[in-house]
Amino acid sequence: MENRQYLLTVVRYIHQNPVKAGMVNSAENLRWSSCRGYYGKEPYPKDVQDYDYILRMFSLDLHISIERLKEFN
Repeated sequence: MENRQYLLTVVRYIHQNPVKAGMVNSAENLRWSSCRGYYGKEPYPKDVQDYDYILRMFSLDLHISIERLKEFN
């Protein structure tokens, strides 16, 4: 990734692809989406990804960072 903003743009693109394709109405509803883990929900499969790096770009407070990521997405 070239820079932080580009990384976040790629994360958003990946999360929004299933929504734009009409597979789900919200990225967190896709069972295999990493978005679920970022939003504090049970991801599938478990323990595959470390969410802290991206979430800390929004805030050091977990609850605030999740809300900010949701707004960004």
